[in-house]
Amino acid sequence: MLSSPAHRERWRLVNNFISDQIRDTPAEIKVQQMNAMFSLGQSRSHVSLAEEQEVRNRWRLLKQKADVCASSVNPPD
Repeated sequence: MLSSPAHRERWRLVNNFISDQIRDTPAEIKVQQMNAMFSLGQSRSHVSLAEEQEVRNRWRLLKQKADVCASSVNPPD
């Protein structure tokens, strides 16, 4: 495993590389990429959005239940 300073240095190099790539990307390509992302977002159906909301609701319920269980195991002082 990398030591903490080495790990940070490696991620700094990766972030710098990505920043350089983004900075060097022509505006035309950036507009095409943004258009593709926008089109993808627009193509999502209401059904998939409803399904996504259902999943979010289930996770919220699980979190609430986990919080209740955790507080009953470790009651506050």
